[in-house]
Amino acid sequence: MTQTKCEASLRPDWLSTSFKSATEHHREHVWSLVQGIAARSESAEGWSELSPSRHFDYVLSHPSGLRLESSGRESQKNPGISLLTMSGRWFSCTRTTDQMRALEELYDFPGKYHFTRLDCQVTTLTPSMSAEDICDAVRLGNLWIKGYKQWEPRGQKDKDGKPTSGLSAYFGSPASARQAKSYNKAIEQGWETEARRDEQMLRGKWAEEHTSIIIRGIAGASSENEAISAYTKSVSSVIAQHMQYLDLSGQPKPLPQNWARQAKVPKWWNDTLEQEFQPVTITRKVTDDLDEKMIHCRKQYARIIAAYMAKRVRDGRSESFLQSTIDTSMEFLAHLKEEDAQDIAQGLPDKEKEFFLEQCKRSADLGATHSEWT
Repeated sequence: MTQTKCEASLRPDWLSTSFKSATEHHREHVWSLVQGIAARSESAEGWSELSPSRHFDYVLSHPSGLRLESSGRESQKNPGISLLTMSGRWFSCTRTTDQMRALEELYDFPGKYHFTRLDCQVTTLTPSMSAEDICDAVRLGNLWIKGYKQWEPRGQKDKDGKPTSGLSAYFGSPASARQAKSYNKAIEQGWETEARRDEQMLRGKWAEEHTSIIIRGIAGASSENEAISAYTKSVSSVIAQHMQYLDLSGQPKPLPQNWARQAKVPKWWNDTLEQEFQPVTITRKVTDDLDEKMIHCRKQYARIIAAYMAKRVRDGRSESFLQSTIDTSMEFLAHLKEEDAQDIAQGLPDKEKEFFLEQCKRSADLGATHSEWT
């Protein structure tokens, strides 16, 4: 394990980003993007090719802490998907300005699919509350993190119950979209100065939403200093929202149903992190019935429609394939009944409804003009 510098820090500690490529040419663009990010690291060494992983055909590793996994379009393992992992090593060895630049590049890259995992951490030197103290307080029922149902202490103890390798407190299930942990960073890294690291791990929609907010905050800044401030504040908010330690001292046992309302944030946690934040929420996306129909329609008719578009170009009825896509769309609109157009427009605002109906009629007329069959 590479030793990191002994210092207090507040930053992301892991980011996984997936990409979706419809062509090998686009997959090469993904590779160029990742190479550009790696080139700004301090490491002079190059990439190493590793054995295929369980989910990808190609695996490349960079000494800066980057890892790229990818599969071609014809693969049986995640065809056309690439996954870039930026580990804690990369974040710890990369300047803040380069971190922000890389995140913006990922966000704006055409074909970026999802931010699948985001870890954020705050490291405190000479803490008043050690990771071992946290484990003891949780075990005694005097401390808990709001929003979690289970925890697990990890680490070795001697016969007298004293920790021999540092203790860690893990909250949440390994399979869940949110996990939190506090651990002895000094023992892990061999630092002489005592240190505690508190880390929040997010996956799925939580990772997607929080990462996007962090990047939008950077992009909206008017200066480099303002961008760094927004970056730090957004990362702090991630930890504050999903890792809120609460003091349970004096609370009745078992805890009442509304125990969190009565509990207060302990002083040592207030000293660790800014507690004021704008909470982020995620909503479950209900698949619209029309979306489902379109999914099936694409699967069933995509080949036929594409072949017809090509035929229009070959027959000289469309000047180009791009024009053929427009002409073909207009042919469909030419067969749209007026009552159907009225029904479709019902969900639009009044101004948009009038414009939609006008454009729909105009497109249908043009489609009929360009078509051999009406």
